Amino acid sequence: PGTVPDDSGDNGDSSGDGSSEKTEVDRQVFIPNNPYTDDTIGYYYANVGGSGETDYAYYAKPAYRNKIQRANIESSIDGIPVKSIGFSNLPKLGSISIPSTVKKVSIANCEQLTSVQLSEGIRSVTIQNCTSLESISIPDSVYEISDYAFKGCRALQSVTLPSNLEYLGRFVFIRCRALTDIEIPDTIETIQLSCFNGCTALESVTIPMDAPLSKIDNNVFYRCESLKTFTVPSNVTEIGSLAFMHCSSLHSIYFPPSVTVISDSAFQNCDMLTSVKLPENLTKMGSSIFEDCDSLRYIEFPESVTEIPRRMFYDCDGLRTIEIPSTISKIGDSSFNNCDSLTSVTILNPQIAFGEHPFYECDKNAITIYGYSGSTAESYAKKNGIPFVALDAEDDGEGSDDQAPDDDTPIQPDTPDQDEPEEITPITKTFTGLTPNTIYNFYVTEQVPDSETGEETILYITQGTADENGEWTVSYYPSAETEEEGFVVAFKAEDEGNAEDQTIPGDVNGDGVLDISDAIFLARFVAEDSTLDMSNFNVQNADINGDGLTSAADTVYIIRKIAKLI
Repeated sequence: PGTVPDDSGDNGDSSGDGSSEKTEVDRQVFIPNNPYTDDTIGYYYANVGGSGETDYAYYAKPAYRNKIQRANIESSIDGIPVKSIGFSNLPKLGSISIPSTVKKVSIANCEQLTSVQLSEGIRSVTIQNCTSLESISIPDSVYEISDYAFKGCRALQSVTLPSNLEYLGRFVFIRCRALTDIEIPDTIETIQLSCFNGCTALESVTIPMDAPLSKIDNNVFYRCESLKTFTVPSNVTEIGSLAFMHCSSLHSIYFPPSVTVISDSAFQNCDMLTSVKLPENLTKMGSSIFEDCDSLRYIEFPESVTEIPRRMFYDCDGLRTIEIPSTISKIGDSSFNNCDSLTSVTILNPQIAFGEHPFYECDKNAITIYGYSGSTAESYAKKNGIPFVALDAEDDGEGSDDQAPDDDTPIQPDTPDQDEPEEITPITKTFTGLTPNTIYNFYVTEQVPDSETGEETILYITQGTADENGEWTVSYYPSAETEEEGFVVAFKAEDEGNAEDQTIPGDVNGDGVLDISDAIFLARFVAEDSTLDMSNFNVQNADINGDGLTSAADTVYIIRKIAKLI
């Protein structure tokens, strides 16, 4: 036997452990009705690992690479069972049949592949960038589906998952834009990061209620724009960050009592979501959970919730009334900002605390706050020129209408004289405990008036150096507007603590610094590099240009920012 040509790496996969030695097997792939009679058109080559396992890949000679259309894999070669097989870069290959002896299959970049027949007994399957494949049935012998398993299969419409499946890896179906529905078996334990990210045609996801799934991970259904309803299985305790973000057709979500955590931006930009009843044992919520949910009109809080997080209902244009139960002790920063239709806020905790500007840019002439006499709600309303109605006011005997509304149309009281708005003045903030003589950045939130995305991003506003005592003083506005090159800028500090704890936009590798390593990391992520270590990936910092996507444009933005071109 001869030696496999040096360019064979472009045409086959190998998977042995330890050192490997490639040896040509003088056996051509079986092609029905093969018209060629000259020298062998291709070879299997063996990849013998340190463990003694033998894996095979198929190498096609360049002259025949565009002519191979069908392949039936033999169960053994020269008496050695074929347990692993790889095919790649065969643009005309239309079908492959895999025998039961094969345990691992890897297929990539076969653009016209439409049929893959997998036999029971297979343990692992990866089919990437096969852009004509429309359906696949995975045998029950597969228990785990690995990262990126079907990435780039943009015509894939139907997938039958094995009935014993326990694990779905990261990015398994990322950007499989033709996939319309998926049934996940009741054995599933893990669905990893971004598993269905960008499956824009996905309308239905069925997971049995008693499945042992405990978490819906970050970005799992990000930008599944056709998903209409979703019922969270009964053992799930956590909804990850951005899990359903940009699910623009999602109109209903049902939570079981088991859910205790809903993370940042979990349902942000779910434009059709109209009402939500939060789970009864919910104890932890991240920021911006329902931000930009334009159709949201009703929200029900359980007794377990003690705080409305930062920006929870930011820019919810359809929200008209809200009742905040007595168990909630704080309304967070910017929690109802830009809620243009908000007319009635009922606050049942007499001692509730208010974060920074929770009703900023709401129409103060339209809102009425209902609460108890002498409460912090009354103080807040008077200080900010918002009409207030006391829930415990005595009836004047003439059928006063000054009471909390019990439907979606609040009863408006006479509007009292409003205080003149206070002049906005800069606030001086001193950060302490910093590393002496080290440069730190201070950020603001910028809202880009984009009619399509309405996305926001956090941008640099000023920079300074901590002194020899580790202190840095900066002036900023807690809330303001200014026109600057077409952008509306809302000046607001991201953090009240140590400057080192602030989130740095573009710091995708989580090392606390924005530098060229972040651009390289993001470029590898966008290219779907399966070897990339994702353990420190900060997905919320990735969309630095605010267009609602994580793409090469963000990489360019980071480079320009590092070069101080922005």
